Amino acid sequence: MGHNHDHSHGSGHLGLGLVLNSAYTVIEFVAGALTGSVALMSDAAHNLTDVLTLGTSYWADKIARKNPTERKTYGYGRATIIAALANASVMIAVSAAIIVGAVMRMLNPEPVEGGTVALVALGGIAVNGFIAYLLSRRKQDLNIKSAYIDMLFDTVSSVGAVVSGVVIYFTHVYWIDSAVGIAIACLLAYNAVKILLEAGHILYDGTPSDVDFQKVKRAIMSVDHVLNVHDLHIRSIRSGYNSLSCHVVVPDSLSLPQANDIRKSVSDLLESSCSIQHSTIQTEPTVCTVSHLPRH
Repeated sequence: MGHNHDHSHGSGHLGLGLVLNSAYTVIEFVAGALTGSVALMSDAAHNLTDVLTLGTSYWADKIARKNPTERKTYGYGRATIIAALANASVMIAVSAAIIVGAVMRMLNPEPVEGGTVALVALGGIAVNGFIAYLLSRRKQDLNIKSAYIDMLFDTVSSVGAVVSGVVIYFTHVYWIDSAVGIAIACLLAYNAVKILLEAGHILYDGTPSDVDFQKVKRAIMSVDHVLNVHDLHIRSIRSGYNSLSCHVVVPDSLSLPQANDIRKSVSDLLESSCSIQHSTIQTEPTVCTVSHLPRH
């Protein structure tokens, strides 16, 4: 119930963010075109991708809640990972476009209405900051995290636009506008690459970043009557839901009920102390320890 409750809030926040961001993007594009501000136009361009990002995240969050089927036995949780991958890719492309545009403007500087830039960007701080705050409550979900990073850097971008607008208003140093755009684009690209790598790691069934492989192994070995553990595999089914499978070697003398008790003890321990929400554990006697897969 708690998980569904969190998902419901996440989808609602994404939907609200989508509406607010769409409205503000139109306003900022018009203001950027009228003032000739690269910082404002780059912020508006990024906001346009945010509309796509929030829309993608909203759709993925809805899909992820669908029940498993006979053909999709693990469910649709990885829709959120694919969405995060897509969002990060878009953020990198937008960052590159902003940098190219800013460099071109630095080579061919044009006057910018600093006062208008600062005024419009203040609206961005309010809108994007509010959306980022809402999404921050579920940023442990990689899909929500990608949208949160986007909103957070939109807020930072708007702060940068305010700073550049004020500086330009008083000094008429127009290259500041482009420099701020480049700095923000570089920060955005850096964080987008981190999300891209994390999403790829999950899709390759890598050990989740919040799980210590050796700690898990030690925890299993600490259970009474466990002699060894091998074929240990840990992966994320979706963000925040980790799955484990392993073979646990136990004494030959144990009865089936005793072996079942060991499996339950291991599973309970892993869930309570190692962030493992689902475990598939096979017990085997010492006379049967040969595996066809690489051992850990």
